[in-house]
Amino acid sequence: MNSEIYETYGMTETITHIAAKRVGEEAFKTLPHVKIQEDDRHCLVVDAEAICDEPVVTNDVVQVLNENEFIWLGRYDNVVNSGGVKLFPEQIEEKLAGKISRRFFMKGMPDEELGEKLILVIEGEPFDVDKAIFFKAK
Repeated sequence: MNSEIYETYGMTETITHIAAKRVGEEAFKTLPHVKIQEDDRHCLVVDAEAICDEPVVTNDVVQVLNENEFIWLGRYDNVVNSGGVKLFPEQIEEKLAGKISRRFFMKGMPDEELGEKLILVIEGEPFDVDKAIFFKAK
């Protein structure tokens, strides 16, 4: 049995989902009558007249491919600017998922030299990093 599974994009402000993509695809495609663009922060701006009277400005950092397709990169609120390099914890966590055997998350912390640094927080009892095996064999 073959199944088509979709991931959707929606917000409280739009009351509903405004875009979808097949799981595994990179770009979301907007539903009919929904137009999108980026603001100066590279955040998604949604224009869906049937849902909202005015465009909705989000805090979701995206790469807009055209007026109906975008790639979600992460949340503006979560971006870590480390030495001028913008790091998106969500993207890095996704790459590490399945490779670290414990629950974890990443976050930014102040750093005198870099402005911010990205740290990895791993759940559980303290352990000796030099003796730990985090990564599962491929």
